[in-house]
Amino acid sequence: ARRQLAAFARTESAGRSRILIFPEGGIASSGERLAFKSGAFALAIETGVPVVPVAICGADAVLPPRGRLVVRPGNVKVRVLEPVSAEGMRMDERGAFRDSVRQTLISAIQA
Repeated sequence: ARRQLAAFARTESAGRSRILIFPEGGIASSGERLAFKSGAFALAIETGVPVVPVAICGADAVLPPRGRLVVRPGNVKVRVLEPVSAEGMRMDERGAFRDSVRQTLISAIQA
């Protein structure tokens, strides 16, 4: 899948498109934070496209963890953060890149 996304990102139409990836790979239990997977960050490095972190607060109250996608009533706050450049990064830096973006999101959620 990553190769297909990277190939798409290099096409002319990609400049008008956006790819949304949830690096946690699932919905955590209330109050927990799942580890980020590295695929989205490897894709950003491979294509030189920045990562735009989006902090989502309150989703744990409206989405059940590890269950069916049944939305319950509630309030969710979404905050789009500044893009983080992947330009000039090497693939062996993807773990540090991933961890840095994760920490930025956690700080934004706790603010």
